[in-house]
Amino acid sequence: MEQLIATFHIDIPLVIAQVVNFAIVFFVLYWFALKPLMKVMNKRSQDIENGLKNAELSEIKLTEAKKEQEKIIQNAEKQAKQVIIEAHNQSHQERDNIITQAYADQANIIAQAQEKIEHNRIQANHVFREQSAEIITSSIEQLFKGYITSGNGEQLIKEIIRPKI
Repeated sequence: MEQLIATFHIDIPLVIAQVVNFAIVFFVLYWFALKPLMKVMNKRSQDIENGLKNAELSEIKLTEAKKEQEKIIQNAEKQAKQVIIEAHNQSHQERDNIITQAYADQANIIAQAQEKIEHNRIQANHVFREQSAEIITSSIEQLFKGYITSGNGEQLIKEIIRPKI
């Protein structure tokens, strides 16, 4: 071995010093660089793994949310159709009630108008009779004045009073 050391000019204390220096540098680099770097890389790997798991969970939740959204939309559409049908039925019922009320009001108005017409006819008939009676009375007075002044009044009265047989 000495020959090998002499041939290659190996200085054992220098090699030992270099091995010690290498060990110190390796230990320092391992402790201050490699170990924190591995820690960061492991944390980063864990974060990436968690991110992928979260992405998968998010995808599943998104799919479930879409299904839930479809159900909600379908329920809302059913409810909207039901509301429309109820509103349509209610509007027809309201229309029928209004028409029925209009016919009832029309019948009342017609009945009131007929009552008023009958009242006006009776009143007009009464006025007509009063005026006719006044005209007839006035005409008879004028007629009798002529008979009475000519002396035929007694004979006319007797003819009116005499029974008709």
